Formats: sequence, structure tokens, C-alpha cells
Amino acid sequence: MNDHSFIIPIYNAETTLTQCVNSLLDQIRDSEILLINDGSTDGSGALCDALTSQHPSIRVIHISNGGVSKARNLGITQAKGETVIFLDADDYWLDDRFDALDQLLQRFPFTQAVLFDYMVLDTQSGQLTDLDSDRGLRLDQPVNGMTFLDLVLKRDPHFRVSPCRWAIKRELIINQRLLFK
Repeated sequence: MNDHSFIIPIYNAETTLTQCVNSLLDQIRDSEILLINDGSTDGSGALCDALTSQHPSIRVIHISNGGVSKARNLGITQAKGETVIFLDADDYWLDDRFDALDQLLQRFPFTQAVLFDYMVLDTQSGQLTDLDSDRGLRLDQPVNGMTFLDLVLKRDPHFRVSPCRWAIKRELIINQRLLFK
């Protein structure tokens, strides 16, 4: 079983944070959730403290506002999990997605990074839209990084890059100094 560190930078996310955290708590086992409160001026800091007091798998770090990159980098240095997974405070995981990730990592234990599919929620209609530009890239075996980039960029030169789409081995991030600017 892989243990994971979910890193969530938070800035004024009082209205979305509970759904984000609960979507993880409903699924995770041997993992931690790091809430990095980046100087929020709403009730996010107090909410982080309340969530931490209710769940032993959650840790909160309060910092003065320095931006999302600073918050994510701090999360990386504080993470204890083998795999790092980033979420924004308005993101949430659909049911059973964590089990699918764990099964993949168990099947391919030497995998260094996993790219996730994702959907976008239209807050007005409540509809989830599946962003299918990446769907044609179905790999049943791991590939090296250069092959992956070649496949992705040939398929879509406007490929959506977001840290929230990846699970990455913490050791890879540290060894390759893959920190945020």
C-alpha cells in the first residue's frame, strides 16, 4: 500500500474546503492531508483548525500570504507520504478514484508519476463536463517521460498542465528539484 500526501494550498476557501477535504476522507486510508493556509482573511484558517482537530490524518500549517507556489513548496517539504498529490481547495475527488490510483500504483510499483483525467463543474447548472482532449491518450503500460511528452504534445499542443492532475513520487520531486517558482 502506498501512503500519500495530499497538499492543499488554501486562500479564502471557506465555502469549498469542506467538500474538498471530505471527498478525500471518504476514500483515503494510509495517507495524510496537508492544509497550507496561505494567510486567508476569511474563516478558512479556523475551518482548517477544526478539520485538523476532528481527523488525525489532517495537518494544518498557517503561513503569511506568499502565494500558491510557496504554499505547495512548503507542503512538499513537510509531506511524509511516498506520493504527493496536489489539490486546489475548490477541487474534489469523485468516489472510488483513490482506489483506482492505488490499484494502478500497486500494479506498476516503479511508476514515478500518474496523470489524472479531470472534469469541470459548471457551478450554475451543476453539470460536470468531461474534458476529453486527453482521452485519446490511453496507456496500458507506463512510458518514460520523453515518450509521454511526445505523445501528449502531438495529440494536443495546448495540453492542460496543472499540478492537480498528477500524483508524483515525492522522491522524484526532491531529487530533481521540481519545486514551484
